[in-house]
Amino acid sequence: MTNCLLASQLPMFRPMIKGVLERLGFKVVVAVNGKDALAEYIQQIPDVVLITDGLPPFGAEQTVRAMRDAEGGNAPKIIVVVRLDELGRIPALRAAGANDSGAAPSPDSIEQIFRRNGLLKS
Repeated sequence: MTNCLLASQLPMFRPMIKGVLERLGFKVVVAVNGKDALAEYIQQIPDVVLITDGLPPFGAEQTVRAMRDAEGGNAPKIIVVVRLDELGRIPALRAAGANDSGAAPSPDSIEQIFRRNGLLKS
């Protein structure tokens, strides 16, 4: 089973996103802020990281950059999902080290992004 770190400060979306990822065959570990996400990441580098926008106290860009700077940080795919009104931040997220970005954490958008990145078997 592929390990996924879900880093999301959005309590209303976490259960939905976690359920989608589990349905897609991922073992999911959840972090609720950037500090916890980085600690989980360093403890056991996952196969893929899905970040929903925000992540205090660091923010998504700084969290991605810190993950990439960690030992083994180039290994996993890091995907960041932003709100529709923040699509202009995608270039900064890519510059920080995100492999891909998308808009609005919906089941369909998550599946499309994971499929586009070769993370789904079928």
